[in-house]
Amino acid sequence: MFIKQLYTNCLSEAAYFIESDGVAAVIDPLRDIEVYGTGERT
Repeated sequence: MFIKQLYTNCLSEAAYFIESDGVAAVIDPLRDIEVYGTGERT
């Protein structure tokens, strides 16, 4: 399981990217979808 917490620079807002066995979910997604990338773990 991979979990990544993502923040915006201008707001106190966070989103969570959770992936396990090739299935992903985004909790409280950010407007800028570029931060989610291609699904590669970094």
